[in-house]
Amino acid sequence: MEEKEILQIFSKPSTDLKFLKKKFNFNDKNEYPNDITLQLHKLNYLGDFMSNYQMANVGEMYYFKLSGKLRYTDSGAFDSIVTNLVKNHKCKNVIVDLNLTTYMDSTNLGILARLAGGIFAYSHDKISIISKNVDIISLLENCGFEQICNIISTYNDPQLENLSLKEMDDQKREKSSMMYESHKYLAEMNKENKLKFKDVVEILKKSIK
Repeated sequence: MEEKEILQIFSKPSTDLKFLKKKFNFNDKNEYPNDITLQLHKLNYLGDFMSNYQMANVGEMYYFKLSGKLRYTDSGAFDSIVTNLVKNHKCKNVIVDLNLTTYMDSTNLGILARLAGGIFAYSHDKISIISKNVDIISLLENCGFEQICNIISTYNDPQLENLSLKEMDDQKREKSSMMYESHKYLAEMNKENKLKFKDVVEILKKSIK
C-alpha cells in the first residue's frame, strides 16, 4: 500500500477501526480491542511517514524544529526560507533541532548544508544542530557537517522554552531545481561528498535543462 493511500485512510475516522484491526491483526476476541490502543497504533504508524517543519525567530536568532521523516517532497518551504536567509544575511544565531527527526534524505541534507555553509561564509558563525539520535548524528558526520556546524545533544537556553513555533508555509518550488541545488552544495562541502554525489548531481543537472 502506498503512503498516499495510507494517509487518505487515516484521514477518514470511519475507516480507522477496520483498517487498524486488519493492519495489526486485531479481531473481536483480541486482548487489545479498545479505541485508545488502536489510536496509539495509528499515531505510531503515521509517525513512520509524516514530517513536520516548524520555526520561530527573535531578532537574528532562528530556531528550526524538524520532525519525522524529512523527504524532498515536503521540503519546499524549508528550502525557500533557507534561500532567503542566506541570500539576505538575515541571521547569525541558528539552531536546528533534529531530536525528533528519524530520517533525512539527501535533499534535506543539502538544504541544511546550504544553511550552515551560507551563514559560516559571511559571519564565520557555526549553526547549532541538536540531536540525540545516533543514526542522524552519524549521517551528519559522514557528510562532514562537523566542519561547519556544532553538533550537540542539548542546548540550554531559557529563551527557547518561550518561543512560539509556527508551521513553515508550503512553497510551490520546482522540485528538480531544488534537488539539484541541494545536492550540488552537499557535493561541494568536501572531496568525499564530491565523489559520493557526483553522479547524482550530473543526473539532476540534466533534468532541469
